[in-house]
Amino acid sequence: SELSSYDSWYRSPKWLRNPHVHTIFASQARKAPFIKFERVLLNTSDGGRIAVDIVADWESRNEEVDIAEVLAKGEAGEDTGRPSASSAASNSPESNRWFLFVSGLGGGSEDSYVQSMCVAAARRGWKVAVLNMRGCGNSPITSPRFFSAMRGSIEDMKETVKYIRSTLARGEKAIVSAGGWSNGATIINNYAALQETDASFDQATERIDLAVTLCCPFDMPLATEAFKRPFSRNVYDRALTMKLVSKLKENMDVFREHEAVSISGRPFDIDLERLLKARTIREIDAELTCKSFDYPDVDSYYADASCNQRLKDIRIPTLMIQALDDPLVPEECIPYDDIVQNENLLLVTTRNGGHLGWVESNRKNSKFPEGVQEGSSEKRWCPEW
Repeated sequence: SELSSYDSWYRSPKWLRNPHVHTIFASQARKAPFIKFERVLLNTSDGGRIAVDIVADWESRNEEVDIAEVLAKGEAGEDTGRPSASSAASNSPESNRWFLFVSGLGGGSEDSYVQSMCVAAARRGWKVAVLNMRGCGNSPITSPRFFSAMRGSIEDMKETVKYIRSTLARGEKAIVSAGGWSNGATIINNYAALQETDASFDQATERIDLAVTLCCPFDMPLATEAFKRPFSRNVYDRALTMKLVSKLKENMDVFREHEAVSISGRPFDIDLERLLKARTIREIDAELTCKSFDYPDVDSYYADASCNQRLKDIRIPTLMIQALDDPLVPEECIPYDDIVQNENLLLVTTRNGGHLGWVESNRKNSKFPEGVQEGSSEKRWCPEW
């Protein structure tokens, strides 16, 4: 299948044709819209907490906002002047359409690209929530467990989807869609596949109906090779590692005061000094992620978490968007053959866009494709969108 309106959907500004410039500019210069969240904390069986931020108020305008203030007000339940997410969910005719977003590695509801997509979905009548991985989005870590691209995160997402279906979007006709970027994209693709093959999924309460992923590193071992390039190692890997280490530092008391237990219940030791001195994501994964989620080594973790091996199992409409110049996810990571063989998957590639970029110079001339073209007939690929 191919997009019928590809040429009018996205064109990169000429001055952002360099993928590194595009990526860095987008991360630093993209403005956050005006948005307010109501935070819900879900308790987990290991003593952890999942922070789910529900969009309670928004305006489609480009303004910088203090996300710490937004989260504080949302968590305190301040009156936003508009119906809260819970009251809107009960009164709106669109109340049974929910979009759950999962950010890239170490990000959360404070990220401008996440907030922009939240507003875009809300404008189209969706109720919107953001799942913050543990320690992300100014969320607390209450047990000595972080997150991964597979184990642990799948369980946390199951709890979140269950909460949306059972508490927020009541009714058999509820539609729950999930969208994610980068590491979040891996989680969602894995989730969409596992809900078809893993018997532990409750199909009534934990199932998602639609998915969209962006900048997905389908093949994690191959994608990590990109981090070994000098620029990527010294800029992207270092910046992401510092971000993760800072989150661990903020919650170090939890790791010091509680016994670390893996997802299978096996106690293990963490070298906290080594963890806080990590200079690469791989070092964090070796000292914490692998031990927390019962992987023998980092390579085994990356191999298991790679979602390319599970794409064949996805049975829901899933839109996948990739930039061919992504400096963190090279084109060779895209499993074209696996995607083509599954009629539920639709891949969109753009020549430019960087990683989590897709900056637009003229938003008025940009539009989302309305359908796909197969042969001589045109139809809506997914009516729910």
